[in-house]
Parts: sequence; C-alpha cells; structure tokens
Amino acid sequence: MPELREARFEMPWLPPAILRGNSRAGWRARQGPIRMMRRTTEYETREWLIANGGALIGRVAVQYEFHTPSASRCDPDNFIIGMKSWLDGVRDSGLIAGDSSKHVTLAAPRFVSCKRGEEHTIVTITENEVRT
Repeated sequence: MPELREARFEMPWLPPAILRGNSRAGWRARQGPIRMMRRTTEYETREWLIANGGALIGRVAVQYEFHTPSASRCDPDNFIIGMKSWLDGVRDSGLIAGDSSKHVTLAAPRFVSCKRGEEHTIVTITENEVRT
C-alpha cells in the first residue's frame, strides 16, 4: 500500500521580526526580506522536488515548529504570519498545488525551548491523500 509522503525543512532562523504580525514596518521596508525568503525557499524546495520524485498531491498539512529561548511567551499568530513568504516560496516551487485553504491545512504551531543562539524553525508538510 502506498504511503503518504512528507517533506521536512529545517531553517537556522526564526521568522524575521519585520515580517511578523506585530511589526510596524511599512511595506517598502518589508519587501527585501519578503523577496529574499520567498526566492530562497523556492530554490531549496525545488532541490527537494528533484531529490524526492515530484510534488506532493492534494491537500497537505503544514506543521511549524519554532525553537526559541522565549517559547512560553511567543504569540503563535505572529510567527505564522512571519512564515507567509516561506509558504509562498513553497507554492512557487510547485511542491504544493496552492497555499489557500483548499490546498493547505495549518496545524497548531509548536514552540520548543532552546538556548540562545540555537534558534531554528522546522516545517513539516505531509500529504493527506495517498498516490494511486
């Protein structure tokens, strides 16, 4: 029986504060970080596509795991907003069919405590349908 495929990405950073929900930066200040995150993600995701036999099919579940020294004080909404450009880059690469609610289910984010200097983000994208 075919198994559901899973794509796992680990980034050595947390979503930049300028892209999080409570940032007061204007659109012009945000454009550079948005463009950089989106393009970098698209490139890295295409490498996964080549190595793992193509796009994930159907609806997918996205799980964010943020490793931060202040895990107990983090606002989940702000961190998810900060990952929007990352998910746009995944969509641009063709790994997933789209990033709307028709194609993506967001799981509640997990926050894990870590030492200062060891911050990172893990994203797991799992197929919800088996390939036939």
